Amino acid sequence: MRHLIIAMIVAWLIHLAYLVSLARRQQRLHQETEELRRLAEHLERSSARPSS
Repeated sequence: MRHLIIAMIVAWLIHLAYLVSLARRQQRLHQETEELRRLAEHLERSSARPSS
């Protein structure tokens, strides 16, 4: 019975670690998306300027 409890705890720890890694990847993806959005806005503004 003790081995079963230990195995369940280990399984939950693995799942928890996986969820934490997914959350970090999601956060990184969100940051990169925001960075690309800002870059696109900057490029739009710079290309919209009249050339002299």
